[in-house]
Amino acid sequence: MSIVKVQGNDSNTGIFTVESPDSATDRTLTLPDETGTLVISDGSTNITAPKFSSTTNTIETAIFRINDQTVSSNTTIASDENASCTGPLTVASGVYLTVASGGNLKIV
Repeated sequence: MSIVKVQGNDSNTGIFTVESPDSATDRTLTLPDETGTLVISDGSTNITAPKFSSTTNTIETAIFRINDQTVSSNTTIASDENASCTGPLTVASGVYLTVASGGNLKIV
């Protein structure tokens, strides 16, 4: 069995809260087996989840899917992954967008 560790940051005093919803349905949150940021908030209403994974076949969200027009950090689509976005798409200077052999990227 894995050990679960919650560790605070010594340099700040913010409160981190994990709260379950008012639900009779069991939920499972599976963290990726790698170091990285799970969810990013820009301080307003925009939240991105670069390492989000769901155990169901569907993710319910707003009717529109919105993506940036510029890839601003190195991104790799692995040989066992499919990715899509709505274009036009620009890769910023000095940034790499890599699609491994067997991986797929579709820009609509």
